[in-house]
Amino acid sequence: MNKARRTSAENKFGWETMAERLVDRQSPKFQTLLEQGDQYTRLIEELSDLIKLRTTPTGSRLSAAWTMTVDHIFVTCGCLLG
Repeated sequence: MNKARRTSAENKFGWETMAERLVDRQSPKFQTLLEQGDQYTRLIEELSDLIKLRTTPTGSRLSAAWTMTVDHIFVTCGCLLG
C-alpha cells in the first residue's frame, strides 16, 4: 500500500484504487490483483477470529490460515513483481 500512496498523508483507500495505481488496468494481472482484495479480507477475518479465540484454533484451521497467507503473498507478489 505504501507504494500506491500519492502523499504521505493519504491513509485510506480501497484495494481497487491500490491495484489501479500499481498495475495497468488493461493487464490480466489487474483482475487477479482485484480478486486478491477479497482474499485479503477473508484472510484478515480468519486470522482475527483465530487470534482473538472467537473460534477454537484447531490444527486444520491454523494450517488452512497459513496456506491462505502464503497463497495470498505469492499471488500478490506475482502480480506486482512478475
